[in-house]
Amino acid sequence: MNPIVSDKYTFVIGVDTHAATHAFALVAGQTGAVLDNATFPTTSAGLLRAQAWLDRRVTNEPTLVVIEGTGSFGAILAERL
Repeated sequence: MNPIVSDKYTFVIGVDTHAATHAFALVAGQTGAVLDNATFPTTSAGLLRAQAWLDRRVTNEPTLVVIEGTGSFGAILAERL
């Protein structure tokens, strides 16, 4: 049997990718509650800010990151994470 997301991950981060910005949503793995969200530009500096935002929120907790468009707009972000 495959594990259930809520049993394995403290947080789930969903990323909606676009050409100029990426929108992030931080969700509690157990409840599905949206804990925070933010949008960052797709520039190198913006992606560094996004990484710092993620690191501050999830620390070392088990986290599943789901990125839309890993073959296009989300490719660089997927490589960095």
